[in-house]
Amino acid sequence: MSEENYNENVTGVETETVSGSVVETENAGKGMGIASLVLGIISLVLSCIWYISIPCAIVGIILGVLQNKKNKIGLATGGIVCSIIGIVLCILLIVLAVALVGAIGMSGLMNAM
Repeated sequence: MSEENYNENVTGVETETVSGSVVETENAGKGMGIASLVLGIISLVLSCIWYISIPCAIVGIILGVLQNKKNKIGLATGGIVCSIIGIVLCILLIVLAVALVGAIGMSGLMNAM
């Protein structure tokens, strides 16, 4: 069996050395960007379920920032944007729900007088 070494050069493209020859793989190093984008989309879709949306968005932001520090790709930036929009939408829905419950409560209280 041949010995395999994995190295990462300055551009972030992973190279594989197999018995003296170098082979570059283009999709290497995009895992955190893809995960960030997926978690951002999940946080957007499930923004009405705050206990799923907010943790997904936080992890999506962290993975996106880490990927951008390592290697700037559009997937990580899209993940960060989707995650931030997911958090804002979730917080907006929570505030709207609290205001709606408060308004209904005050309406019922005023009708009782």
